[in-house]
Amino acid sequence: MMRPGAAPPAGQRDHDLVIVGSGAGALIGALRARALGLSPVILEKQDKIGGSTGLSGGVLWVPMNPVIQRAGVADSYELAWSYLEHLVGRDGGRGATPERWRAFLSSGPEMVDFLEGCGIPFKHCTHRSDYHDELPGGLAEGRSIESTIVDGHMLGPWFAHLQGTANPYPVMGSEMRYILLAQARLKGTVMAARMLLRMAKQRVLGRHYLGIGAALTARLLKLVLDAGIPVVINAPVKRLLTEGERVVGVEYSHGGGDHQLFGRRGVLLAAGGFSHSKRLRAQHGPAPSSTDWTASNPGDTGEMLEQAMQLGAATDMMDFAWWIPTTMLPGGQRAFVAAELAKPGCIGVDQAGNRFVDEAGSYVASGLAMYERQKSQPAVPCWAIMDQRYRNRYPWAGKLPFQMPDSWLTTGYVKRANSIEELARLCGIDPRQLIATVTRYNQFVDNGRDDDYGRGSRQYDTYYADPFHRPSPTLGRVDQGPFYAVKFYPGDVGTAGGLVCDDKARVLREEGSPIQGLFAAGNITAPTFGRTYPGAGASIAPSAVFGYIAATTAAEQTQA
Repeated sequence: MMRPGAAPPAGQRDHDLVIVGSGAGALIGALRARALGLSPVILEKQDKIGGSTGLSGGVLWVPMNPVIQRAGVADSYELAWSYLEHLVGRDGGRGATPERWRAFLSSGPEMVDFLEGCGIPFKHCTHRSDYHDELPGGLAEGRSIESTIVDGHMLGPWFAHLQGTANPYPVMGSEMRYILLAQARLKGTVMAARMLLRMAKQRVLGRHYLGIGAALTARLLKLVLDAGIPVVINAPVKRLLTEGERVVGVEYSHGGGDHQLFGRRGVLLAAGGFSHSKRLRAQHGPAPSSTDWTASNPGDTGEMLEQAMQLGAATDMMDFAWWIPTTMLPGGQRAFVAAELAKPGCIGVDQAGNRFVDEAGSYVASGLAMYERQKSQPAVPCWAIMDQRYRNRYPWAGKLPFQMPDSWLTTGYVKRANSIEELARLCGIDPRQLIATVTRYNQFVDNGRDDDYGRGSRQYDTYYADPFHRPSPTLGRVDQGPFYAVKFYPGDVGTAGGLVCDDKARVLREEGSPIQGLFAAGNITAPTFGRTYPGAGASIAPSAVFGYIAATTAAEQTQA
């Protein structure tokens, strides 16, 4: 096993594929390249391996994959295609072409089968439906899979260089649904007890159990290291090397010096987007926006994207991101609140006091709705409005129902009032409008149907809600004082626009011709599904699949 900190000799030409980045697309691309007889090498600019995948939920949205088939989920190419057609439509941008959909749907199941053959265990994410399961081809059972809990210490010295290990909770994504209900429901208490037992076992046995994205990354990294694939950390790429119009390698920094590394079959960029670049966000993203709101990989700063653009690479949808409702706690910490907004007794309103979205729907759709509303009415940030019944039952921003830090009230982070009218004044909202909004919503609750935004009308709306709340898991009156209001923002877990690629993962120029020797996968590319999010893991899955495809393409092409 290669030791952390080592690097290939300067100027080495013994590699077939140079891979920049270390998330799912990079690691899977490397494994596929090695399986096809190529010699890949991975360069990561940070001292942590895993990129955005390591910080994610570790879920993959892959239609027709063998895991869901074994679980009895009835899926087909026709169903998946129909779903994408109705969800994305015909104008999903230059990354959402029919050719790329065909490649994704064809190679996705093959990739999962390949990873299972390498020894990675997956399970179906039960109850996690497609995010728009009401559309033709959408599946209430869902198409998402996740890896299982793993002991990170199997990586030896590489464990210290794994992204996502700071998360103290060894839990799988499918368990979080119930753990978030631990104070209110018995099943949530059972799931929380299971997690606490794991934490106790790892202290006694000297292990470090990993779940979600860190588990998937750890398993992939272990396979990469066992295969003898060189992985170089602290190695930022300074520029892409070309011979004529072909990309042949990279110049990178490591150990205080600059070095060149060549790839006979080319370079695969799987280096993420630009969430942490204030300059690029201001240039391309919607406004208002802030790097303070992003929870993406700290290495998401866009250098490789810009280097490819300098070679003439086309880009698309640079204003799109994987949005998720986020609250900014006193002290500047971030917390996702998508799950909180979905529970009964809480609604979201813009700065005029109007609802504008299904609060229990897709978190990416919520971000899109916030920016769409911002065009006509201030909506960034918005307000979450909840009552005491909600606070008695459900957590908020990582704090249990009975926990309300003094700083939340003294800093004004949480507004509290005995009436909706008083709460509106504290928020700078017209009291008449907020009263009207809450009254209208409560009527929808009583009627069992949200006539404005359809909250609760799709299976996905129940995922983060309270499945034990009756009659609706997500619709609940806001009527028991005192009342609370908290601001939330369109945070993100990564930008989602970038390089235009074809169905073979080759980076394209503006007129459509491929840049020879240059491949890309993941958040550095234009999105495969346009401005939509089909289901849990719909950002990691295209990265993984097109990293797999890039390696296949590199193996098939003529050696440079």
